[in-house]
Amino acid sequence: MLAVPLAVAVGLGVSRISAEWSNANRLGSASENVSIVPSVLDLSTATSATAGSQVIALAPGRSMVTEDNLAALDQSIAAAESALTELDDLPAARQALSEMIDQAKGVRAQGTAPTNLPPAEAVEVLDKARNAGVRAVEAILGEVGDASIDPAKLRLVDALNLRSTMVGEITAAAELLRNQESGEQAYRTATNTERALLNILSQRYNAEDPDIAILRQGIDNRAGMLETPEAQAGRLPLGEARQSLLDSTGTTDKLIAEATSSIDDGVRKMADKALSDAVVYSIVVLLTILAALLLAVFVARSMIVPLHRLRLAALRVAESDLPDEVAQLRTGASPEEVPLEPMPIRSEEEIGQLARAIDDIHGQALRLASDQAQMRSQVNDMFETLARRSKSLVDHQLSLIEAMEYDEKDPRLLENLFRLDHLAARMRRNGDNLLILAGTKQRRAKSAPVEIADVLRAAISEVEDYERVKLGATPRGALIEPAASDMAHLFAELLDNALRASPPETDVKFTFAQAHDQGLLIEVADRGIGMPPSEMAEINRRLESTAEPGPDTARHMGLFVVGRLAERHGLNVRLRPTFDTARDPGVTVTVHVPMSLIVAGETQILPLATGSGPQAVIPNDAAKKKPEQSPDEAAAAALRNAPGGPSMQTRGISRTAAGNMMVTVDPGMSGPL
Repeated sequence: MLAVPLAVAVGLGVSRISAEWSNANRLGSASENVSIVPSVLDLSTATSATAGSQVIALAPGRSMVTEDNLAALDQSIAAAESALTELDDLPAARQALSEMIDQAKGVRAQGTAPTNLPPAEAVEVLDKARNAGVRAVEAILGEVGDASIDPAKLRLVDALNLRSTMVGEITAAAELLRNQESGEQAYRTATNTERALLNILSQRYNAEDPDIAILRQGIDNRAGMLETPEAQAGRLPLGEARQSLLDSTGTTDKLIAEATSSIDDGVRKMADKALSDAVVYSIVVLLTILAALLLAVFVARSMIVPLHRLRLAALRVAESDLPDEVAQLRTGASPEEVPLEPMPIRSEEEIGQLARAIDDIHGQALRLASDQAQMRSQVNDMFETLARRSKSLVDHQLSLIEAMEYDEKDPRLLENLFRLDHLAARMRRNGDNLLILAGTKQRRAKSAPVEIADVLRAAISEVEDYERVKLGATPRGALIEPAASDMAHLFAELLDNALRASPPETDVKFTFAQAHDQGLLIEVADRGIGMPPSEMAEINRRLESTAEPGPDTARHMGLFVVGRLAERHGLNVRLRPTFDTARDPGVTVTVHVPMSLIVAGETQILPLATGSGPQAVIPNDAAKKKPEQSPDEAAAAALRNAPGGPSMQTRGISRTAAGNMMVTVDPGMSGPL
């Protein structure tokens, strides 16, 4: 917006400055050329005076030309030749001056001898010299077209014409000596012409000008010489006439010099004024452009600085403030407790109005986030209420099934009851799904650490095809609560996904390694259909970030649960391809358990039935209650009343391939990743 008008202003200013300097240079050159006019006029005067004197023969072979006339002519020719080189830029003036020099040299070659030309031809030679001088002067002065010097130019031209007629009187006097009648006629014509030109010249001056009066008196005297008896007798006083002509020529030369000086002074003043105007105009234009640039910078700064501050503030709101404020609202803060920092622009113009609009958008976003947080809180409350009611009903159902298991003797019916118990336990995990989805932490009673092997067996007992899971040798140590129960949930989800994504005839294996921070790496590897790299990278990204409910939560409930449980205890869960086989490589999930969750050495460990998850020590009164029960059944009954409480709830009892009973505990939720 500012560059275009500034560029136009600079262009116009430079153009005007260039024009001013060009005019100043033109007038300076014209001033130098005008200084040549005196040389041209001197040459014209000397040539006319010498040529006119050569017409009158005082004696045979001798004219009225004196050595002073010849010396003045030589000096004028030299000055004109020197000035000729300075008229290269005025071809017309140079050509006219060259003709004058050639004519002057021809007159100089005649010397003091009288010319043999008739008076008429002599007048023609003088007219040529006069015309060449007038052309040279007009060409020089034509370069200056200013009204202030036009009067001086007119006076100069009229004075030159007047002087040329004075020279014509000399030739007329010479003719009078040859032929009385024709000479007298030519003399009267010359004086009348001189009087007419003087009348024209007098209009350029005041009526009382003394020089005009002297010229008029000289004409009257020379005209009166024809009325004297001597002139009537053919004896015209040539000496007196010549002296009168010389006096009038001197007066005319004075007028010519004054006009020339006036022209020269006027042109010089014009050149100096043009130069000073060019300098002043250049300074003014440059200062104006500089002021415009400063104003443009000021205006641009007044716009750019607030825009820059507004941009930084808007980016800070979008990238930092608004997410933090939304996070505070999600954690339960009220809108009044979240301060809204306004944009740091307080002006009333468009940028300030834009800042206020951004503040309004910020406030609307916070109000929307508050409404969304309230809605999510209400939904979470509904989920928690439904989950706890469902869990209460499932717990009551499990109590009834357990009572039936104590009283049942038929192995077939007992196995069905065990299956029903297992299904009810998995239903109870759906309630846990809702609790985790609602962001509610389960209330667990404090309990002793649980052995790592028992946690993994509890996770195995949660899946349907537990026979396909190969545990192998497990590391020693225990996990603190409640991390042990949540990790049983986590591994149950991973195992369930691995079993679903691999063929029925393949196995799922546990492997273990020590991490660089003395923690534990537990891997679950399957040989299933695998996963595209892009999808695996997306899942790893979700596992690294905070697990938040979204549109894909229902489709990837296991991923959400694993992410929430890993975040809760600082676990690191990563997926990678299984590299131990070329065919059906499958997926390997690596879980990093930090050292802070592992307890080494002698710990109070819940005893474990064969092939089952963690169990509690069987109290004596529980064993005495049903003496007809097997030891595994008594252990299952004791586990239901174990001090771990709801942290390790019994899910059901099933039989292994060897006929041993498996006690299933409550490690978490099921469902595919």
